[in-house]
Amino acid sequence: MAHFYLLDLERTIGLGKPYFWKRSRYGYTDSLSVAGLFSKMEADKLVELDLDKKTIMINQDLVRDILGEDLKHREGTAT
Repeated sequence: MAHFYLLDLERTIGLGKPYFWKRSRYGYTDSLSVAGLFSKMEADKLVELDLDKKTIMINQDLVRDILGEDLKHREGTAT
């Protein structure tokens, strides 16, 4: 079963690095170890409910492929 990260576009673009929703759905993080993973159905619903339309869902495997070696560093750094 695929899982998805929720990426906050406003913070990501404004701060120049990816910011993901936390597992609790309250707050944001640049650390994948703190970021929430959501089922497709849950991610679809949360993206749809975002009133500002500044949240997108990204497949977990794609995020890990893109971040590659940088992933090891990011997972150890919470904000």
